Amino acid sequence: MIITWASTEMARLMGYSDNDLYGKNIRILFPDTNGFKQFYQFIVHNESTGKYGEFSILHQSGISLPVLWLHVENITLSDGKKTYATIVQKINS
Repeated sequence: MIITWASTEMARLMGYSDNDLYGKNIRILFPDTNGFKQFYQFIVHNESTGKYGEFSILHQSGISLPVLWLHVENITLSDGKKTYATIVQKINS
């Protein structure tokens, strides 16, 4: 899964500049393989949009941040590949 767009707010939340996330594998956002696998199961196997899950994402500094990840939309491109629109919100502790 490749990041094709991230908002300025998302990039800042993660400690990156606006264009740093573009083209990167989404796995860089997760502190470990298990975190990515849980996210993958949530987003790919959850065809119902509007659902959310709590995950930890990895700030560029190495700190884990708790977030709510909202599954907004599944999109099938003209070549048959799938992409996913999501919203991430930091959970304030």
